[in-house]
Amino acid sequence: VIDIPAAAAHFKLSPEVLVKTLKQIDRQIIETTRGEVVTLDYVRKQVDASIRISGRIHPSEVAELIGVDSRLVVQILHSNEEYRRVPDGSYVSLQFFREWLLGRIKEDGIIQLDEVESEWGIPSVDLRVLLKRFGIKTTPTVSGDLLSLQWARDQIRTKLKAGLVVSPEDVAREFGVEPGVAVALIANTESDAYQTRDGRLVPESILRDKLRERFVERGTIDPEQEAHRLGLDVSLVERLIDSLTVDSVEARSGTRVSIAGILTYTRKRLEDNGVADLAKIAQTSGVDYETLVSLMERRLADTEDLVDAAQCIVRLDWVESVLKPLAASGQIHVNEFAKKHDLRRSAALHILRAYLKGAYIKSRDIFIAVESDRF
Repeated sequence: VIDIPAAAAHFKLSPEVLVKTLKQIDRQIIETTRGEVVTLDYVRKQVDASIRISGRIHPSEVAELIGVDSRLVVQILHSNEEYRRVPDGSYVSLQFFREWLLGRIKEDGIIQLDEVESEWGIPSVDLRVLLKRFGIKTTPTVSGDLLSLQWARDQIRTKLKAGLVVSPEDVAREFGVEPGVAVALIANTESDAYQTRDGRLVPESILRDKLRERFVERGTIDPEQEAHRLGLDVSLVERLIDSLTVDSVEARSGTRVSIAGILTYTRKRLEDNGVADLAKIAQTSGVDYETLVSLMERRLADTEDLVDAAQCIVRLDWVESVLKPLAASGQIHVNEFAKKHDLRRSAALHILRAYLKGAYIKSRDIFIAVESDRF
């Protein structure tokens, strides 16, 4: 900046001659209304500084502040793609405006059209053009404002990470959007969750916990039934079941049977009855008999005995406390014995023959015991 009166007095020239001389030296020299000479670069820096401070300026106000013609300020602003003219003649810094928008979105995800026009003078039509330029994707709300899609998806993912189920109704109510928009938001949200047939997003961890709990409780699980109950595809449920940290075997029907569950059940039969009919348990659970025998054989205690012919496991103390007294009575009704101990009739007969000496009278369905064979 050069003070023309002071410089003219110093060089003993008239102000007009000094200005003319300076302009001959540099065509970008500009004389201000305050009697100073400034460079175009200086004016440009002043304009840039003004708009970057407030984000929005009016050319006439800045021109008055610098002391130059407002047309020059307009020319500077218009030549920069980062500044945009709004309907009232003022100019907006797009970078400043973008940061302001992101701040508003961070608060509640909503861009209020009235607020944008009031503070920035930008109508909704121009706003949508700018949003596209900024890469900010939005969708209309019921109130007529705009919802940030990225913000909405982040909120959905946050809920899912917290173990919450997200439904279209929840999204529509919380974000103030139409039901169809809510469904689309859920469908297009990438996360560790699965969408059910009714449109809900269920965290994978929740599904695993539900399946694991049901598996452990019942000892068996049917992928088709669970798929119908959860509203999911069967193949997806099968993958989830396979990934569970629950040792299992596949039953003949395709269901999965918990090894811990079937062992617990078998142990309970042994505890309650003193004998467990493996063939009957295998039939009920759908597991192959050979598979069940293989599982139990590795876990037999010294006080237990596997009777292959009967396809049963017996407790030796049960043999001592139950079969010996029966042998002393002489006659054992096979069918009644089988019902009492939850055995197949053929299994009951094999057990009697395995541990007692005697003869079976088929016509009367009676086993005549003579004495214990093993005790």
